Amino acid sequence: MPLLDVTDELLAEWRQKFPDIIFYEAEPLNLLRDAVYATAKEHGWWDLEPVVQGIEGFAIKPNIPEKLALIHSEISEALEEYRTDEMGVRYSQADGFSNKPEGFPIELADAIIRILDLCGYLNIDIEEAVRVKAEYNRTRPYRHGGKKC
Repeated sequence: MPLLDVTDELLAEWRQKFPDIIFYEAEPLNLLRDAVYATAKEHGWWDLEPVVQGIEGFAIKPNIPEKLALIHSEISEALEEYRTDEMGVRYSQADGFSNKPEGFPIELADAIIRILDLCGYLNIDIEEAVRVKAEYNRTRPYRHGGKKC
């Protein structure tokens, strides 16, 4: 099933309504999830997970609250880039590497990568979850909830 049930007619309507948006054809999210998760495993990010106590005693499990905090940290880094007006991608020498990409879009990408990595570990069908939520959002009223942002 496609990520969103978007017909050619709806896509044409959106392109007319929102000419500033570029609608890309992209890999399915679950394929991207699997690639991100494989890279994280290959680079050792899942090797030494902390031992946490479960009901049955001790077991090696990922610290999910820590993974969520790391996702949040990437969003906070994106906020700092925004606050310093670093909206584009720039390259620097950091962490002993040259040409390290930095900037607002890179921090958002880091958050997405961490989310997809966690979804890979937990075997979450993120493509289906996004499709279900996006379809639901299309049924909600304009600025639902009365909130300002």
